[in-house]
Amino acid sequence: MKSATVAVLVRQNVFVTMTDEDQVVRLTRQQEVRQARYYRGLLKAQRAEIDADLARDCELLVRHSADDRNRRRMPRLHEAVRLKRREQYQIDCLLESLNRRFFRPQPMPLPDHRFAIEIQPRRHGYRVRIPELDQAVTVASRDDAEMTAREHIAVNINTEISRIAVHVAPECDATQSR
Repeated sequence: MKSATVAVLVRQNVFVTMTDEDQVVRLTRQQEVRQARYYRGLLKAQRAEIDADLARDCELLVRHSADDRNRRRMPRLHEAVRLKRREQYQIDCLLESLNRRFFRPQPMPLPDHRFAIEIQPRRHGYRVRIPELDQAVTVASRDDAEMTAREHIAVNINTEISRIAVHVAPECDATQSR
């Protein structure tokens, strides 16, 4: 099937021919950008809701840590904050992808906090030790170790996951020699 061509007037009276396919591609691109703006707005609204919930949960966490009677609620609050931090991070990643593809991306800020972690294999999973916090978490998979460490650090120092960088201390990573 032969496509029709349309003459388009460009600056300085130069004619350029445009095929129907070119027009379709241009219209499709405009629709994609419009849709990207819509989803970016939805993601920003969802991020605002999570930020409000996170502020409330962090306030409760501080309040309950000061009161000995409510210490039994601490693990549930830590888990809720951890899940909200993860959701916040996932939304940030989606927003970054949309901005990189359809809009001028803003420069990514460097992480505010850098932590070294030690990963040690155990019988059923891995133990991830964070020496700066003098704490450890266990994970089932080696692939989840760095993200779990970032989540744990974010909950403990009350910051966003995207503001934390971790690196595996080379002398402590016994899993890479396998």
